[in-house]
Amino acid sequence: MIGRLNELGIEITIEEVMAKKRRDSQKKNVGRPHIAEVLIDKGIVNTMNEAFDKYLGKKGKAYVTPDHISPFAAIDMIHQSGGAAVLAHPGLYEQDDLISLLMKKGLDGIEISHPDHPDFKKRHYLKMTREMKLLATAGSDFHGERHGSMYHAPLGTCTVNIEVLKDLRSVRS
Repeated sequence: MIGRLNELGIEITIEEVMAKKRRDSQKKNVGRPHIAEVLIDKGIVNTMNEAFDKYLGKKGKAYVTPDHISPFAAIDMIHQSGGAAVLAHPGLYEQDDLISLLMKKGLDGIEISHPDHPDFKKRHYLKMTREMKLLATAGSDFHGERHGSMYHAPLGTCTVNIEVLKDLRSVRS
């Protein structure tokens, strides 16, 4: 994305982006929000939303599709690490046919409650988890707050019963 921005005449360096990492997250990856902060600092955009709308979002001028591992490989890696594999916000993907394939590979749960899932989607995925005997989880998808914009919702926005946590812990025990 930095290369694409440079091609568009926007001078930005990896060093500037890396400098945006928070002190408490030095071991974490940098991402598009860090690039957006540099764009704001340079006066190229005024807000995080503008940075994503114009340049960094899927329809942005500088968007580059990142390399991905297959969901099957991800499930294997999660299980090898002792974790429970849960599909995050399936309502955003609109590919329900993949859920049964993922379940056959070892999917343990589906995120039902998510800030971008309307009530009818929550009901739909809850029904799927019951039929497929998968765990029903929740998440705020909180990516932090930068320059007054919250990504996606504050922590604690979406919750589940404590029993779900116990079930998650017991999946690979």
